[in-house]
Amino acid sequence: FEPRIARERVTSALGRFDPEFTLRRTFSENTQRDFFLDERHISGTSILQGESLSAALSGLTPLGTTYDLSLGTRLSSGTSNEFDEDFTSEATIALRQPLLRDAGPNANLAQVRIARNNLLVSEWQLRQQVINVITETVFTFNELHLAHENLALAIRSRALAEQTQKDNIRRFE
Repeated sequence: FEPRIARERVTSALGRFDPEFTLRRTFSENTQRDFFLDERHISGTSILQGESLSAALSGLTPLGTTYDLSLGTRLSSGTSNEFDEDFTSEATIALRQPLLRDAGPNANLAQVRIARNNLLVSEWQLRQQVINVITETVFTFNELHLAHENLALAIRSRALAEQTQKDNIRRFE
């Protein structure tokens, strides 16, 4: 499983450069009640309602540049504008490029290179393990074959020894 794990680590290191999409919707309402009972002030209620919707795309490039593209709109209404709808929209593009720290592909792709090298190491370790198992299997097979040959030789030697014994007994008689 080590090569699979190492491949996932490469994917994880590359994931640092995946863009991030954010979608956000908020609603707010603020109610403020004034309770003044003197003659100059009349008690009243102030209401402010707000609703916003925004979408953003942000991320990091291998050069170290961070980008942020966003669109948003806000709807405001309340007692201050007699509940008329007041829309505010904005679009933002932001790019940031570091000049020294984490600048350039060498700094930003270091973890990717390390993960890829670790993948190569784990693949070679797997190959080495397979070679070791095959070598051990061939060695064990050869040992078994040698044991069978030694058994056959011992059986032939025993048969020859028995024949020699029979021949010697006949000569003796």
